[in-house]
Amino acid sequence: MQQQEFVFKYMTAKNVVTIDGYSIHCKIGPIIKKNALLSNVQHFYVFDDQQYRNLMITFSDESGKVKKLQLYSGYGEEGFEKLITELQQRLPGKSLQHLSEKDALAQMKIANPRKVGAMLAFAIITIVISIIFIPGMIHYFDTGFESATVQQLLDGKTNTRNLKLSGTLLDAGIEETTTTTRKGSTTTTVKVLLPLVTEEWTEGQPALVVLEFDEMSDVEYNNVLNQTEFTGVVRNVWWEGLDQQQRDYFQTNYGLEVPEHALLFEVTGNERNDALMFYIWLGITAFMGVIFLLVYLKVSKGK
Repeated sequence: MQQQEFVFKYMTAKNVVTIDGYSIHCKIGPIIKKNALLSNVQHFYVFDDQQYRNLMITFSDESGKVKKLQLYSGYGEEGFEKLITELQQRLPGKSLQHLSEKDALAQMKIANPRKVGAMLAFAIITIVISIIFIPGMIHYFDTGFESATVQQLLDGKTNTRNLKLSGTLLDAGIEETTTTTRKGSTTTTVKVLLPLVTEEWTEGQPALVVLEFDEMSDVEYNNVLNQTEFTGVVRNVWWEGLDQQQRDYFQTNYGLEVPEHALLFEVTGNERNDALMFYIWLGITAFMGVIFLLVYLKVSKGK
């Protein structure tokens, strides 16, 4: 029987299917290639979704194991329509198009693509959200609290990031203002950065720990300079810490070296931190879970 070729696209991916007298050869996109003997094809079914068409073929390989071949196409692709017609002619009795979607997928022992898609989307979104919240989660589940000096912190002699940290503050502050505008509403946050050094520190040495405070008045600023103990959390998980612009500011304006490995310590006044971040993550995950459940239940009804 004469070899025939069918070409169709799904989004930007080009699919090329070649059928000869014995087998079907599929090139899916630029890399993936799959083949099946026509005599080993068990069933095929076209699953139509709102955004795409999906040809699903089940076949047995040389070892007798049942495998699945899926070919996606956009609507209006002439090559895809001709491929379906060719399969119906070459494989009479193998098409399950006369069955309902639910019954056809059950006979092919294939999971409903909508269910799989919903689960995959939920898993991906949950993973992405969790990655964003990982620093906050790590701080939330850090239940320890210790008193330590700057030198003990730098020497790695602490077992938690939640500390009552003692040292000497340098009067070399940065007031950093961040303005965020969303939906016409403008929010302004102010942070103050101050280096904290050991009692043995001398001018010309680098500052290896920088404290971060919320906005302070002049009186509060002066009072803070007289303090030697500060309760808060070390911010050194993943992307946390000082940025290059902040380190450059200390160097340019105070002649103070703050190296890249310097630690940022947020003064929160709390012995345990980031509970809010944990509950935000929990709320977002729960919300997405409800959306997923509604979609899953709707899909489970079948066609």
